[in-house]
Amino acid sequence: MSNNLTGPWKGRFDYDTGGKPVAFELELVDVAGQLSGQIVEPNMIKGAKGDTLMASIEGSHDGGTIRFVKYYSGLDQGDDPAYEGQLNATGTRASGRWSFPTEPSWGGRFVLIRAVKAKVKRRMSVEAAVGK
Repeated sequence: MSNNLTGPWKGRFDYDTGGKPVAFELELVDVAGQLSGQIVEPNMIKGAKGDTLMASIEGSHDGGTIRFVKYYSGLDQGDDPAYEGQLNATGTRASGRWSFPTEPSWGGRFVLIRAVKAKVKRRMSVEAAVGK
């Protein structure tokens, strides 16, 4: 799969144990299949300060598989969640599972969807206004 995944993504993860899914935003950088990026999500971790959490990711994608590890900023958990999933053929959606390497039973599902760029939305609304 040769899709470049660079750009904004919207995501959600949930827990196998239940509870509300957690939505997040990801700004992804893809350099020849090597991934890095920044995540912003609501704070759902007890003991962490503030309403939002920031995290960086490092990973890769190849052959339709995406893998990355999420490192929370300013939060030493002793273990970092690892994500692995499948990309669709167009590189606009990924879904799979996440877990903590030292606690593989503590995890859940995730989904990523490539965010529509604002420029495209704006052009479509202008075309609609002029009747194209």
